Amino acid sequence: MHAAFWWQRILLHRPFYQRHRAQFVDSGFSVAVSFHLVNTSGPVLIANYQRCDVAAKEIVHILRLWREIYGTVRYAPVTLIQAIFAAGTVYILQSIQASEGRRHAVSSQATALEHLEELIGYLRECEQSWECASRIADTFDKLLREHRRAMEQGLALTRKKSRRRRGRSDAASRGSGQCEGEKEFQSSGVNASYDKTAAA
Repeated sequence: MHAAFWWQRILLHRPFYQRHRAQFVDSGFSVAVSFHLVNTSGPVLIANYQRCDVAAKEIVHILRLWREIYGTVRYAPVTLIQAIFAAGTVYILQSIQASEGRRHAVSSQATALEHLEELIGYLRECEQSWECASRIADTFDKLLREHRRAMEQGLALTRKKSRRRRGRSDAASRGSGQCEGEKEFQSSGVNASYDKTAAA
């Protein structure tokens, strides 16, 4: 029942999973707001993506408890697979949004992909009883590999840009040192010629 609650919450807010959109809500109305996001009463600013993130986190927590109590999720009802699928889509969206923008949020993307990999593990257990879990796990596994490959490429590009900027900075520093040396040389030359003129 708890998993179904968070699953339906994802279905409700996932179509609006965008970090630049938010709306004011009453914190007393939302369980997620009350216990996870803020510790206050009255209207608060909360976005749809935050609701989805909290719901996905709660589903993972429920799955961990299920495995801890029963040893496996193999014999879970088929509806739990839908909750796992919904949570997985949220972590895929997290990975996509972490890779976008001016700065690549590597740690956030890595965390999202770790949670996705954990969900794939639960699906592999469920597939022993439900064939649909196998198809979902295969899809998630493919997306996981693609996102990790893209993350590694992004990291390599970031390191390359960093080395390039460092090289330009070193070159500028060397150029600045040469200019100062030339100024000192010219200054010493002027002083020497002035001394010769004064002696004559």
